[in-house]
Amino acid sequence: MIQGRKQHRLRLRPDLIVSTQSFDGQTWYVIKDPVRLRYFRFNEREYFILGRLDGNEGLDHIRREYEIRFRPDRLSLEEIELFVSQLVRSGLVLSETNQMRRLIKQRRKAKRAAWLAPIRNVLAIRIPLFDPDRLLASVVPWFRWLFTPVSALASAMFLLAAILLVVANFNQFLAKLPLAHEFFQFRTAVYLWLALAIVKVLHECGHALACKTFGGEVHEMGIMILCLTPCLYCNVSDSWMLPDKWRRMAISFAGIYVELMLAAAAVFVWWNTVQPFWQHLSLSVIVVGSVSTLLFNGNPLMRYDGYYVLADWLEIPNLRARANRHVRRVLLKQLFGIRTVPEPGLSPLRKWFFFIFGVASFVYLWVVTISILWFLYRFLKPYKLQTIAGLFAIAALATLIAWPIQQTIRFLRERGRLPEMKPGRVILTAATFTALAYLVLCIPLPISRIRQTGLIQFSPEESTPVYLRVAGRLERLHARNGLLVKKGDLLAEFSNVELENAHAEALTNYDIQKVAYHSLQEQLAVASPQDRSELEVQLGTARTDSVRSFRQMETYRNLLAGLQVRAPRDGIVLGLPKADAVGKSFYRSQAEPFCRIAKQRNLWVLVPLPPDDFGVVKDNWQRGDLQIVVRVRGWGSKQWAGRIASWPESEAEQIPLGLAQSAGGPVAVDTKATGNQLVPKDQCFLLAVAIENESSRLHPGSQATVLFRCRPQTIAQYVWHKFAATFGLSLF
Repeated sequence: MIQGRKQHRLRLRPDLIVSTQSFDGQTWYVIKDPVRLRYFRFNEREYFILGRLDGNEGLDHIRREYEIRFRPDRLSLEEIELFVSQLVRSGLVLSETNQMRRLIKQRRKAKRAAWLAPIRNVLAIRIPLFDPDRLLASVVPWFRWLFTPVSALASAMFLLAAILLVVANFNQFLAKLPLAHEFFQFRTAVYLWLALAIVKVLHECGHALACKTFGGEVHEMGIMILCLTPCLYCNVSDSWMLPDKWRRMAISFAGIYVELMLAAAAVFVWWNTVQPFWQHLSLSVIVVGSVSTLLFNGNPLMRYDGYYVLADWLEIPNLRARANRHVRRVLLKQLFGIRTVPEPGLSPLRKWFFFIFGVASFVYLWVVTISILWFLYRFLKPYKLQTIAGLFAIAALATLIAWPIQQTIRFLRERGRLPEMKPGRVILTAATFTALAYLVLCIPLPISRIRQTGLIQFSPEESTPVYLRVAGRLERLHARNGLLVKKGDLLAEFSNVELENAHAEALTNYDIQKVAYHSLQEQLAVASPQDRSELEVQLGTARTDSVRSFRQMETYRNLLAGLQVRAPRDGIVLGLPKADAVGKSFYRSQAEPFCRIAKQRNLWVLVPLPPDDFGVVKDNWQRGDLQIVVRVRGWGSKQWAGRIASWPESEAEQIPLGLAQSAGGPVAVDTKATGNQLVPKDQCFLLAVAIENESSRLHPGSQATVLFRCRPQTIAQYVWHKFAATFGLSLF
């Protein structure tokens, strides 16, 4: 087989472009494939072999020249054949015997890679459209000044001014920021999508202009669907051909530079404008241009701009790939005892750096992916579209899991056989992983717990609702929640201007009718017999009008009496509005009591549960596996046993004020509120948990933490439940 391969004549493609660069004191060669726009980096020894592939020399002859040139290094024929085969697969070297077959295979592989590219990262799908190199060449003279030292200094001062403005007025900036439940609204999503599209388009334009300014080429530009947001992307890989590392760093940093400048400008707009549109848009630009830049583009753990800046600054080519290979070598050696060939020239410090960087970048990739999916879920959940986020989560996480498996299979296929392993380490590793898998999949643990904040209330069965008889404006509260009152005690006073005016008008009309009636009586007493019959008719009409006016006056008087809310019985006041409700209008409603008067001190905790947790609690209750513990804030570690008092028939349409986030509760509510009840933003069920042996010092209106201890679950079941509950995948 070896003799056959030695007879092949291999030739380096003549159209390749070579750039000589210096990294970490060593000479490297970057080769550009102008047909497929791919770039390859080789060290001096690899490039020596590559340069000898002229179609005239055989591999054995090249091996001897290599050993003479780099004495005392030795190179086996198998090693050089493996390296050359990689060059052939990459399309850099052509074989006279199977050149056409190789080209066809590479073409098919490129098409397959193009189809699979969107699947590998569903959160950032790229669609190439056109070659912008000529267009950029025509506009570069207009923007060349942006990449001069004077412009860099002015930009730094502008950014510093924006930072000082935020620091000097930090409290005012915090006060103008939206609340957490306001941030996850459709309006905010629209502004964020608009800001993301604008910022990323200008970001890519910055890369493209910098690349052309410093002598590179840009041959690919298109649309990228970034987190469901359409924006621009451009391929500036040609910057790798530039020998000067500072120019390469400037091109990589150009996108970050543009985003920081946009964020700085947005700070001044946000601070000086009062129009809601510009305030919301500028705030979104600040978030996208600063926070996301530091977390994504500027972070070297992600393979974006910050990564390439760091790699060029440290002069470590292929930093991420080399770190991953080093981590793989360490794991294979420690877990399986596989002998691996270490990368030559690595100092102990560089080895530790590669290992820490490789592990940190892998962990950070998971954190960022999960965070983006959770952010997307929070936006879609209010519109009942959280299942879409769940499907994206499955696709993204499957990609993260499948990628290391695919790399391992590729590693084994390239070797052609299983590597030699140490039996002791293989047995120990297999036993450890088997034990962990058994623990995760098979052993139930007491980890299935649901914890939620609830509101202590009197049991409705033991309380009397107090309804408003008429609508009015609350003028004064004469009681407070938890106060013991007697029947007839005044609870609150309301005013109603229209009712008061109507009563005054009815009173005036009654007085007029009464005077007219008495006047007719006096006239009838002295009237002649001829006039008496007519006066008696008028007197009867006046009597009827007077009675009607009196009844109307009494009706309004009774309604005015309804503006004073009194206790219908002895008991404890419950559910009375807070003091800041004075001055607000309340409307008559038979579905919503103004307050309640409780007869006994039977307390329960009203607990809001999302549908998934509600289903788990109910299932465990039906199986008899449910234990409930109640802890009240302010009572330290003291706890009470609880039991289910009643099950809601449907989801909650309204919640008490004490459960809303604005009052320190767990439920996000819509901005429109009526009286003392609020509409929950997300679907939830209000579960009543009775407190057994409650203390007489517990007060309704206090918040309590309720812990539902469910039947033991395996770790796999627990994780899947949390994942499904978070991303709305209960149907699966």
